Amino acid sequence: MTKKSKTWQIITNKLEVQESLGKALELECQIHGTRTKVQTEADFKKVPEGGCNKLCDTLLPCTHKCQRVCHVIDREHKAYKCRLPCLKFCDNSPTAHPCKGKCFEKCPPCSVKIEKTLNCELRHKRKLPCHKKVDEIICSEPMEKTLPCRHKEVLACHIRVYEYECKIKVRKELPCGHSREMLCHVDPMTIRCKEMTIKRLSCQHSDTIECWMDPDNVKCQAMVTKNFPKCGHKVIRVILDKLNKI
Repeated sequence: MTKKSKTWQIITNKLEVQESLGKALELECQIHGTRTKVQTEADFKKVPEGGCNKLCDTLLPCTHKCQRVCHVIDREHKAYKCRLPCLKFCDNSPTAHPCKGKCFEKCPPCSVKIEKTLNCELRHKRKLPCHKKVDEIICSEPMEKTLPCRHKEVLACHIRVYEYECKIKVRKELPCGHSREMLCHVDPMTIRCKEMTIKRLSCQHSDTIECWMDPDNVKCQAMVTKNFPKCGHKVIRVILDKLNKI
């Protein structure tokens, strides 16, 4: 390099005159006063941040000490990010928990599970992350409840009995007088009775049809004898060909 660079040639000449030219260059740390001799490229790795190989160890505002090797740049540590464990505690419970994040990070929600009392009628308890508010929790604790119909069901705590449809099967009387098995919450007024009953049709014949059907709308299937009006011959035929089911 000295042969190709005029600048280094001038520096070399001056050092030779002063008898200061040697095999190594001695660097002095401006911070610790430590001296380091560098002779090869590998020697510069002893002072990677331009100071020396000691820890910076400067006390930071977070009360940790700087973990970098002695550095010349950013001496005020404005750009430095402390990666040691955070020293803060959560304030969501009487028992403060230490933050699990890094010191430079914004503290994450505290995830330590603690026992909390829910805002349900029976004040059930559940283990929840410390940051979780009980107002956000729907209590699903199973418990036996008495419904308005007097049946008992095991339901989640948050389910109100007046909003729950009882699914126990019972036998109820229909408006027609017949009875039928159905779910307890079903209104019998909404059920079509399918019991087969004998009813008199509008033609005065009787037929076996489902109870809910109107006999005036049913087509009679009875076989009768009729005369042809012109020839007077008799024929046996169905008055109407089929039921008109609704």
